[in-house]
Amino acid sequence: MDVHKALAQPQSKALMNRIVRYIGNDADRFSDLVNSYLKGPYRITHHAAWPRGYCVENHPELITPYYKQI
Repeated sequence: MDVHKALAQPQSKALMNRIVRYIGNDADRFSDLVNSYLKGPYRITHHAAWPRGYCVENHPELITPYYKQI
């Protein structure tokens, strides 16, 4: 899955759940999500925040390297 392209689609709970399942506890996939969140544009940042929250809720260790950036 291309996370950035998925985030460009209209936002829905189904899409958010697919992204969260795809990322799971994979740090590289989570990095793709965070990079999309940080780079923007605003719409992508907004769409990335929702699955990012669930990923961190499920696997809190994933966010540790990004504390300073976020």
